Amino acid sequence: MGLISFKGIYPYMKKMSVGVDLSQMPAAEFYNVPLKLKNIAEAEPVVHVGDVVKQGSLIAKPSGKFGVNIFSPCSGKVLNILQK
Repeated sequence: MGLISFKGIYPYMKKMSVGVDLSQMPAAEFYNVPLKLKNIAEAEPVVHVGDVVKQGSLIAKPSGKFGVNIFSPCSGKVLNILQK
């Protein structure tokens, strides 16, 4: 089975973006970062409520054999960690 990847927009969507200028999306006030991704084991947070993190810093490590490190998408303060 092959792997197909695309860079940029899909060809059939090109007509939606032709002639449209690029614009910057405003930053969100809050970001929610899931610690469980599909069928991968939930990651354990390495930060605590009140910690200040920078964009790209490690915020969670894998808890099982199959897992991924999770990094902060932005700089800011950790307001809450929810366990589900």
